[in-house]
Amino acid sequence: MFMLHLNACGLINGYRIVWKTLKFVCESKVNSTLCIPNVMAPLRVLVTGAAGQIGYAIVLQIAKGDVFGRNTPVFLVLLDLPSMATVLEGVQYELQDCALANLLGVECVTTEREAFTDIDYAFLVGGLEQVVAKSQKSKTAQCY
Repeated sequence: MFMLHLNACGLINGYRIVWKTLKFVCESKVNSTLCIPNVMAPLRVLVTGAAGQIGYAIVLQIAKGDVFGRNTPVFLVLLDLPSMATVLEGVQYELQDCALANLLGVECVTTEREAFTDIDYAFLVGGLEQVVAKSQKSKTAQCY
């Protein structure tokens, strides 16, 4: 029995980029070789309010592997209001530019039906726009 490490890599503008490291445990038999992947199953993770400051910070921590572990691949689903769609796409491009090892992909959605389909975990982050003229009572009423 031996451990085999495979790197999926490519060249971008002359730089070698390694974006995936797969570990295989191989066991040789008489006429065949059996290889079993030694990585966690990918998780589909939803973050609501991802275009905001708190959502942006959480998304980066999840993508780096600080939340579910460095060996757990994640696919992020980012949800926000339709008016924030361009900001959401900016977050998506920034995550893709980071070339994080366990980030499988990013999907930006603006409807709850799309967002909550087949997810494993959800981070429900959201807030209200700051309006100076509102009283505390009207802010509380808007929250509930």
